[in-house]
Amino acid sequence: MKATTFMKKTIFFAFAMLLLFANATVFAKQINLQVDGVTCPFCVASSKKQLKKIDGVTSVDSDLENGLIKVCAADDTSLDDDMLKQLFLDQGFVYRGQESVADCEA
Repeated sequence: MKATTFMKKTIFFAFAMLLLFANATVFAKQINLQVDGVTCPFCVASSKKQLKKIDGVTSVDSDLENGLIKVCAADDTSLDDDMLKQLFLDQGFVYRGQESVADCEA
Protein backbone atom coordinates (compact mmCIF):
# COMPACT_ATOMS: atom_id res chain seq x y z
CA MET A 1 0.00 0.00 0.00
CA LYS A 2 2.78 2.47 0.90
CA ALA A 3 4.69 1.64 -2.28
CA THR A 4 1.61 2.48 -4.38
CA THR A 5 1.17 5.86 -2.65
CA PHE A 6 4.86 6.63 -3.11
CA MET A 7 4.65 5.70 -6.79
CA LYS A 8 1.59 7.93 -7.32
CA LYS A 9 3.33 10.87 -5.63
CA THR A 10 6.46 10.32 -7.71
CA ILE A 11 4.51 10.21 -10.97
CA PHE A 12 2.53 13.31 -9.99
CA PHE A 13 5.74 15.17 -9.11
CA ALA A 14 7.41 14.16 -12.38
CA PHE A 15 4.36 15.27 -14.38
CA ALA A 16 4.22 18.61 -12.53
CA MET A 17 7.91 19.25 -13.22
CA LEU A 18 7.43 18.38 -16.88
CA LEU A 19 4.64 20.95 -17.19
CA LEU A 20 6.69 23.56 -15.36
CA PHE A 21 9.74 23.18 -17.58
CA ALA A 22 7.70 22.87 -20.77
CA ASN A 23 6.27 26.34 -20.15
CA ALA A 24 9.70 27.75 -19.28
CA THR A 25 11.19 26.86 -22.66
CA VAL A 26 9.47 29.54 -24.73
CA PHE A 27 11.74 30.56 -27.57
CA ALA A 28 12.40 34.23 -28.11
CA LYS A 29 13.48 36.32 -31.05
CA GLN A 30 14.96 39.76 -31.28
CA ILE A 31 13.37 42.39 -33.48
CA ASN A 32 15.49 45.43 -34.26
CA LEU A 33 13.43 48.55 -34.89
CA GLN A 34 15.09 51.32 -36.91
CA VAL A 35 13.93 54.65 -35.48
CA ASP A 36 15.12 58.15 -36.41
CA GLY A 37 15.46 60.78 -33.69
CA VAL A 38 16.29 58.46 -30.80
CA THR A 39 19.45 60.06 -29.41
CA CYS A 40 19.33 59.72 -25.62
CA PRO A 41 18.03 57.30 -22.95
CA PHE A 42 15.22 59.70 -22.05
CA CYS A 43 14.08 59.65 -25.69
CA VAL A 44 13.63 55.89 -25.51
CA ALA A 45 11.99 55.62 -22.06
CA SER A 46 8.38 56.32 -23.05
CA SER A 47 8.64 54.18 -26.18
CA LYS A 48 9.98 51.29 -24.09
CA LYS A 49 6.96 51.51 -21.80
CA GLN A 50 4.58 51.36 -24.78
CA LEU A 51 6.42 48.46 -26.43
CA LYS A 52 6.46 46.42 -23.20
CA LYS A 53 2.64 46.58 -23.14
CA ILE A 54 2.47 44.49 -26.33
CA ASP A 55 1.64 40.83 -25.68
CA GLY A 56 4.69 38.64 -26.13
CA VAL A 57 7.28 41.39 -25.64
CA THR A 58 9.62 40.41 -22.82
CA SER A 59 12.23 43.16 -22.89
CA VAL A 60 13.23 46.32 -24.73
CA ASP A 61 16.74 47.75 -25.07
CA SER A 62 18.31 50.41 -27.25
CA ASP A 63 21.39 51.03 -29.36
CA LEU A 64 21.42 54.82 -29.59
CA GLU A 65 24.56 54.94 -31.71
CA ASN A 66 22.80 53.03 -34.50
CA GLY A 67 19.26 54.34 -33.93
CA LEU A 68 17.94 50.90 -32.96
CA ILE A 69 15.41 49.79 -30.42
CA LYS A 70 15.89 46.08 -29.71
CA VAL A 71 12.75 44.19 -28.77
CA CYS A 72 12.92 40.69 -27.35
CA ALA A 73 9.65 38.86 -27.90
CA ALA A 74 8.14 35.39 -27.99
CA ASP A 75 8.68 33.61 -31.31
CA ASP A 76 5.01 33.92 -32.26
CA THR A 77 4.88 37.69 -31.64
CA SER A 78 4.54 39.97 -34.64
CA LEU A 79 4.83 43.74 -34.56
CA ASP A 80 2.60 45.58 -37.02
CA ASP A 81 4.39 48.31 -39.00
CA ASP A 82 1.39 50.67 -39.00
CA MET A 83 1.03 50.35 -35.23
CA LEU A 84 4.76 50.99 -34.75
CA LYS A 85 4.69 54.03 -37.05
CA GLN A 86 1.93 55.57 -34.94
CA LEU A 87 3.54 54.60 -31.63
CA PHE A 88 6.80 56.34 -32.55
CA LEU A 89 5.10 59.27 -34.26
CA ASP A 90 3.22 59.92 -30.99
CA GLN A 91 6.63 60.06 -29.27
CA GLY A 92 8.07 62.44 -31.88
CA PHE A 93 10.19 59.89 -33.76
CA VAL A 94 10.16 58.41 -37.25
CA TYR A 95 9.84 54.62 -37.54
CA ARG A 96 11.79 53.28 -40.54
CA GLY A 97 11.35 49.51 -40.33
CA GLN A 98 12.15 46.29 -38.53
CA GLU A 99 14.44 43.32 -38.88
CA SER A 100 14.06 40.00 -37.08
CA VAL A 101 17.22 38.48 -35.61
CA ALA A 102 17.45 34.78 -34.79
CA ASP A 103 17.83 35.00 -31.00
CA CYS A 104 17.63 37.67 -28.35
CA GLU A 105 20.97 39.04 -27.21
CA ALA A 106 21.91 38.20 -23.65
